[in-house]
Amino acid sequence: MEMQNIEKELDSIIIAEINGRFSESPEKLNVLKVNEIIEERNREIVKIHQQDKIAASLPLFFKSYLQIREGGNLYFSPDDLSKKEFEIYAGKKGRLEVLLNASLNTLPDEELIHLIYHKRSLFDDEYAKAKEVMRLAGQAAEIRKTADSPDSELLKNDLKNRFTDEESAILYLNEMGALRAALQKIESRYAEVGQDAYIAEVVKRMKNEVSLAFQSMAQQSRKTSEFIFDQANTIFQHYKSVKSRLANIEKFVSCKEALLRYRKIFESAGDEDRKKQLDFFISTVEAGIDKLQKKIEKEKQREAAASEKDNQEVKEAYDVFLEIKSDYADRKLDPAFKRRRAVTRLKKSLDILKSNGQRVKAREIERFLNSTEMDKDEEKPGAAPQNLLFYKKAFMVILPLTICLAILNIYYMMTM
Repeated sequence: MEMQNIEKELDSIIIAEINGRFSESPEKLNVLKVNEIIEERNREIVKIHQQDKIAASLPLFFKSYLQIREGGNLYFSPDDLSKKEFEIYAGKKGRLEVLLNASLNTLPDEELIHLIYHKRSLFDDEYAKAKEVMRLAGQAAEIRKTADSPDSELLKNDLKNRFTDEESAILYLNEMGALRAALQKIESRYAEVGQDAYIAEVVKRMKNEVSLAFQSMAQQSRKTSEFIFDQANTIFQHYKSVKSRLANIEKFVSCKEALLRYRKIFESAGDEDRKKQLDFFISTVEAGIDKLQKKIEKEKQREAAASEKDNQEVKEAYDVFLEIKSDYADRKLDPAFKRRRAVTRLKKSLDILKSNGQRVKAREIERFLNSTEMDKDEEKPGAAPQNLLFYKKAFMVILPLTICLAILNIYYMMTM
């Protein structure tokens, strides 16, 4: 039980020593006072030796050992004092170190000796951790200072008038994003030592500095984020105002690209709320683009089907020409009625080829008709009946007039 009590007391000394070294106003003694304290400890240790109470005085020995180590309130380096002052101080300190080591070596209980050595080593480890934690706390304080009073000329402007264009706003958020990333890295470090009871107060200070830095950046970045989000929202509202037509798909794609860029800005800045809003904007635009792309695909399929149909018509029309051309060469079109039928089919093919832009093939048919004069042959059989009909109609019109003239002529001759 006594060993456990000693260990608890030594742990309390370690915690108190670490907290004292990193307190906001650490105790700083002048060299005269330190020399006086060390001398008093030397006398006290000699007296303890004489009374054979070393084991019971281990906490005092351990505390004295820590106080004269680097960083302790009884420690001076050669640079802290004049040469003469340091020589006096070093002499007294050296005597205290000798007495402390001698006291440790005279302990009859080896378990106590091992305990002291273990706690010395433990202190060194915890003190190193505490120094690293305080270094990180200092970084967090510098980040907060930068966020409150940025160094760049752009960021020195008043918040109300800071942002006149998107470029400067994005530059500011990027700078804040870099600071936020550094803070998050610091934040992850104290998660590693958060359960360490020896440096709990030091870790608490670092947590506080990190929290203050985050708050400062959030306050400074709020107006910037609002400005940039307004730009993104304007693009989204423009997308909603544009009709969903195939001709507007490029506009929709441009909207999506712009929104993706804004999303990346908020992601870099660690603004999760606005990033989620941008995700909604982007998914809405993507749905509109997908809908139009499906329409485009259907239109392509329809055009492909129509094109296939036209190609088939062109092929069939040209095949008719090749068939008739072959039949003509084989003298299968000698009968007039066959030639008339062939000409009718060729003219139909000619119209199909022209309507589908097949001018070269259409000219082949025209040259064939001109060279064979098949279309002229078609007109000859029908020419005579047409002429006879014309003469018959003319005769029927003139016949009454001729009869009347003849009667008038006979009457005139009889009256003479």
